[in-house]
Amino acid sequence: MKVTFEISDIQVLKVCALYPATDEQSEAVLAAVHETPELDLTAKCRDDNDFAQLSLAVCAYAVSVIVNKFKNEVDK
Repeated sequence: MKVTFEISDIQVLKVCALYPATDEQSEAVLAAVHETPELDLTAKCRDDNDFAQLSLAVCAYAVSVIVNKFKNEVDK
């Protein structure tokens, strides 16, 4: 299953604020994000222990959305 997130500029800037990035560095990161229309994180999540649980968490949420949608359709 493929799950898509739209990441807003404000979200990128909030992440940059968590790091000791200068305004120039934050703007450079934002520009790089704008030049990257799509990013597949599947391999990164599979291979990097720091992100191994991310795909599981997204899967759990996606399944809950699907189940809730199905439940709502059945209840009609």
